[in-house]
Amino acid sequence: MLMSSLSPLGEVISILLTIFIWLLPAALISRFGRTEENEKVAWVVGTLVFWPVWIAYLLLAPIKKKR
Repeated sequence: MLMSSLSPLGEVISILLTIFIWLLPAALISRFGRTEENEKVAWVVGTLVFWPVWIAYLLLAPIKKKR
């Protein structure tokens, strides 16, 4: 049996912090205007499945030109 050094409240806080950090890139991608809606959905799903995809998004997503 594993013994945790965190209190129950500390465990809850660490789980919530982990979830927040995991979802943050998906939220940021959904707010950026660099891609069209269908492509944005693919990037968000990719980020939720494999977290480092957001770095690829920042490097590869096309930058829309202002019209």
